[in-house]
Amino acid sequence: RAYAEAGADIITANSFGLNAVKYRGKYSIAELARAAVENARAAGKEVFFDVGPTGALLAPVGTLTFDEAYEAYAQIARLTSGLVDGYIAGIFVDAAARSKGIGHALIKRAKQVEQKLTLQVYLQNERACRFYRREGFVEAERGTDPATGQMELQMIWTR
Repeated sequence: RAYAEAGADIITANSFGLNAVKYRGKYSIAELARAAVENARAAGKEVFFDVGPTGALLAPVGTLTFDEAYEAYAQIARLTSGLVDGYIAGIFVDAAARSKGIGHALIKRAKQVEQKLTLQVYLQNERACRFYRREGFVEAERGTDPATGQMELQMIWTR
């Protein structure tokens, strides 16, 4: 509630890292997801689910298969569908695994199930900007990330 009282328009559910690959605990992922959303809803603002990392590296660098990672995130989307107003997620590919098709595969799968994808990327991250443009994203607007002062682009892909 303190965030809402301070002027936040969106509250994130305390859900970073909640997925079947990373979480091992007493409660089910469904119970924790619901509780995280309910706690955030108490602030009376829009609620976004913070989709964090699996804690595992994708093959060929690690042992996690693409399908295992996809299913872990798809489970979260199914569990929270209709409960939240949006999602916060990021694609971070280990330096050793870049230019091996992993980012392309992730974006390709997302395009298969979504009509529209929106993201922010720092303008100074020229490699990422080129990647997203090759994947069909177009610049929608420019702004400054208030947390870092960095110029960022909002890029959108639509079917």
